[in-house]
Amino acid sequence: MWHRYGWGAMLEIDNRVGSPIDERPGDFARSASRSRREWAAAIALGAMFLMVTKGPVYRIRFEAAPLAGDFIDDPWVQSAFVVIALVVGVLAWPGSQRLFEDRLIAIVFGAFLLIVVASSSWSVVTSRTVEQAGMLLLGTVAALLAGAYLRRIDVVVALWVATQVGIAASVFANARSWSLAIDHNGDLAGIYFNRNSLGPVAVLGGVASVTLAVACWQRTGTRVVSGVLGAVAAFDVVVWWRTGSLTPVFAIVVAAIVLVLVVLFLPGPNAALRRRLGVVLSALSVLGIGVAVVAWSTVADSLDRSTTFSGRTTIWDVVLDFVGERPIQGWGFMAVWRQPEIIEALDEHNRVVFEAHSGYLEVLLGVGVIGFCGLLAVFGVALARSGTALWRRRDVLAVYAFAMVLYAVAVNLGETYVGANLLPWILMSAMAGQSVFGHDDREKEIGKS
Repeated sequence: MWHRYGWGAMLEIDNRVGSPIDERPGDFARSASRSRREWAAAIALGAMFLMVTKGPVYRIRFEAAPLAGDFIDDPWVQSAFVVIALVVGVLAWPGSQRLFEDRLIAIVFGAFLLIVVASSSWSVVTSRTVEQAGMLLLGTVAALLAGAYLRRIDVVVALWVATQVGIAASVFANARSWSLAIDHNGDLAGIYFNRNSLGPVAVLGGVASVTLAVACWQRTGTRVVSGVLGAVAAFDVVVWWRTGSLTPVFAIVVAAIVLVLVVLFLPGPNAALRRRLGVVLSALSVLGIGVAVVAWSTVADSLDRSTTFSGRTTIWDVVLDFVGERPIQGWGFMAVWRQPEIIEALDEHNRVVFEAHSGYLEVLLGVGVIGFCGLLAVFGVALARSGTALWRRRDVLAVYAFAMVLYAVAVNLGETYVGANLLPWILMSAMAGQSVFGHDDREKEIGKS
């Protein structure tokens, strides 16, 4: 099979690098059966992934009764997210042993969450910050625990099931001509209300399908299942194309380029040739970015997009003005969007939004420079830990974990995906949890009760 040669050989464990991990056949072939608690935790994580895509929860709430205000402030919606986070956290609690053994992840994530929660004390709208910071805390901890507790393949399968359910429901909604299944741009939205909500689900579903197809082929040689998963991935791509959403693809492309560069510089077969390829690809990437910046108007026209990134630059200008008013501590996490001043400032530019359209700016606006530095530390540690796991194991699941962290880092450039109940943040936290030292050490297996 292809994985025994070339690229595949690079993605397998190389004992010459001195990995401290106890080598075993892999998650597919692992002999020990899953406990009931593991099964329950995996199912609960899948439900959590589905819910934090927000489409199902929001759609049910929308159809159930008239909604006063925003979804994120609705007590029924909040309760649903809190309950699923608590269920996942309780079931995956044995993973806390591994998290606390890897103190770097525990400290960095804990410090960032503490800063966000602490912003309630100086928030301009305390109730909003308490709610959003509390849900962010619960969701992040639950995802970290699940990542540390469950097997790597279980996390991928949980996401795959969640995304395919959302995609299938969206296709059904469009086929039945449900209201709002087509958004105001004329693009497919399904049960997600707009293209930029369904688009990321389709993209992540396709990536999960490809990952499982490759993993199944490598570990079991079952080509039929791999072929079916490949067909599902193709269907996911078609759904994404119908949405017309570019933001998730930009993030995936950035993640893929960085991932390929990292893999090219890993030790292994044909290392010298791969390093030369890595240098060439790095140069081409820098050149491509430079050309895109210089000729951005032409690039935007070819993509049928505005030169302001669909108005984002205007939003960012207003956000930065408000950051300047409270640069150190911020306005309180997500609190400024209750202030009439910022809404009026955006309205002057014909923009009606209630988020910064950038996770980095959202944290800078809400929690100031202190929180922004904490966020950079979280992303840095998650990249370092998942990158170290890739260095040690070099299989498709390690590649997937590193790629998903890269995706979260990149997608937050153009959308607010750092916050409560948001799939990229929850997924990144789960990947960080499964990258803790000792996750793959059989002598430290826990949670068999």
